[in-house]
Amino acid sequence: MHKKFFRQVQIRSSVIQHSKRVLETLIFRRIGSSVFYYNPPVYYDFFIKLKVVNLTISNSGNKFIACPEQGNHFKFIDLTDNSITSDFFFQDCKTLNLLETLILQQNELHQFYKLSTMTRYMTSLKHLDASQNQLTLDAKTNCLWTNSLKKLNLSSNRLTDLIFTCLPSNLEVLDVEKNNIYIVPQRVNNLEMLRELYLGSNKLVRLPECSNFRNLEILYVEGNSYQEPSSNFLQNCSRLTKLNAASNPFACTCHLRDFSRIKENTQVELVGWPESYQCFYPVNLRGTLLKDFYLSEVMCNPVLLLLIILSSITVLAVVMGLTCHFLDLPWYLRMIYQWTQVKRRVMKTDLQQLHENCVYHAFVSYSEQDSGWVKEHLLPNLEERENPFRICLHERHFIPGKGIIQNIISCIEKSYKSIFILSPNFVQSEWCHYELYFAQHRVLSEQSNNLILIVLEPIPQYMIPSKYYKLKSLMAKMTYLEWPVDKSKQRLFWANLQAAIGTKITAETEETLL
Repeated sequence: MHKKFFRQVQIRSSVIQHSKRVLETLIFRRIGSSVFYYNPPVYYDFFIKLKVVNLTISNSGNKFIACPEQGNHFKFIDLTDNSITSDFFFQDCKTLNLLETLILQQNELHQFYKLSTMTRYMTSLKHLDASQNQLTLDAKTNCLWTNSLKKLNLSSNRLTDLIFTCLPSNLEVLDVEKNNIYIVPQRVNNLEMLRELYLGSNKLVRLPECSNFRNLEILYVEGNSYQEPSSNFLQNCSRLTKLNAASNPFACTCHLRDFSRIKENTQVELVGWPESYQCFYPVNLRGTLLKDFYLSEVMCNPVLLLLIILSSITVLAVVMGLTCHFLDLPWYLRMIYQWTQVKRRVMKTDLQQLHENCVYHAFVSYSEQDSGWVKEHLLPNLEERENPFRICLHERHFIPGKGIIQNIISCIEKSYKSIFILSPNFVQSEWCHYELYFAQHRVLSEQSNNLILIVLEPIPQYMIPSKYYKLKSLMAKMTYLEWPVDKSKQRLFWANLQAAIGTKITAETEETLL
């Protein structure tokens, strides 16, 4: 700097310094030099001896400001847009005990720890602005702050989550917008007095817990990365009066349902509502305003949904049970199942082998007391059809002079099937017992399935004599047909019986019979 300039500065400085009056405000902007040589001590000495309350030196490229002399009157210092670093600036400076506001915006500050130690002797400092620098904090350190600081602006730096471990106590306003903060730790000490917190344009993946900031009134978290704010967020933030959560990639799911009704359920002022609050996920809802997003209670409450499903299933089961009871549906289902099973077995059976020794389609065993049903119902439906079955009856086909047991065995062996008409009368007949015994013996010896049981009347287990253990065993293992009293069901009964017999006797066998 030109020597003439220094002489002018010294003259003006001496006028200011020796003046009994203290200047209220002195502003320097764009201080520059047109020559390459200047004397730094003289230059810095000019500022530290000023009798000024409010000093501004901006846009001047200053790299350093010396600690003022004892007895200075500085309450406000603005050093915006210079080149000051935090390595030696105001370190161990004990003369700024009247300073209330210090603005270091847009400089070259790097070490956050040095920034804190710079303030420890500024016992009156309330507002510190260190925004738009390059401050970093790499590890947990024991930061040394003045206890008087109330407002701290650290926006537009390179700070991370660790910043919350190195903050001054009694802080009321904190601005850390435009940094690299992902989460606010769940346990934050010495911030119970915080009233305003600005976290916009960071990388937050979840909203901060208000339990850490019991007196929080204003919260700015716009432009971050969280998708689903906690459902109890507003409950924890009982003193919150203003919230800016705009321009986040909200996931419109059940977790967001309560938050989307924030305007209806609270008196909190929502900055940017509703146009800046839109669904980002899922894709089909992208662009939908949160105020228009809705999911029912049933869709979001698994317990309620489960109760509704179980109730519906129970009601449906009761309705089906009553329907089955009044329409006798189980009986129809059993008949249909039996018919399909018989058809399947017939398709897999070698008819040539089964018919080799058969003369009759079926041998019928019944009690004489049930002969009326056999002659009036059974025979007409089996023998008087388009393709009649040949039915073997003891009264028609037993050979006179031949023993009864021999006739029974002969008829059973010559019949493709053996039909037993079961009723309380049947279990009282000795000869029916023999017929059943030999028919069952044939089933076991030939490994065939030629028994057809028709329950004409229900037979209680206690009515079956102990000697009929084979009948009990058969009824427990085999599927049997039940004669329906309802005429509307009898057509299906005959169809099932005909399907169960379901075979044709070869022409050679018929000629032999004739």
